[in-house]
Parts: sequence; structure tokens; C-alpha cells
Amino acid sequence: MLNHFKTTMTIPLQKAQTGRMYKVVTVSGTDVQAQRIRELGVVLGAELIVLRRHPFGGPLEIQLATRKIGIRLGSVHVVVEPVAENPEPLQGSVH
Repeated sequence: MLNHFKTTMTIPLQKAQTGRMYKVVTVSGTDVQAQRIRELGVVLGAELIVLRRHPFGGPLEIQLATRKIGIRLGSVHVVVEPVAENPEPLQGSVH
């Protein structure tokens, strides 16, 4: 019997590839930092692009819809999955 369930690879946001679109699967954390990240729009089902990852565990620069924000995850755990409609990484601006 064939398995008809679609398997999806989920990864921590910190390991997400820059320039690729992802959908937020989970946001866990109960502290003020987790609440602030949710207030910025990083919630279940939100689509985002990692624009830049700062070195040495620094903040991530992400794009949510038309907003670009910098977030430091700290104790917050965000899990994402790649969006199938965008299988290739973005290659900068369109000319």
C-alpha cells in the first residue's frame, strides 16, 4: 500500500536558508521575548523570508509581507517549513 501523506521538512528558523520563503509551524516560549516576537507577526502560518543572519548568534533580519524586521530569538524556538511555491532561493532584485 502506498503512503499518500505528504512529508514536510521542518527546521528551526535559525537554520533557515537566506532568500527562501518559509511558513511558521510553531512558536514556543512563554517569556516576554516570545510574546514580543508574536506581536511582530511571527505566528503560526505566517510566511517569511530570512534576509540576513548576523554572525555569532546575532539577530536575524526577516521579511514578513512588506515589513522587514530584526529579531533575536534567544530562548524562543521558532520552527518553519519551506513553502512549496518557492522552491528556489531568491536571487536578489529583479532587473
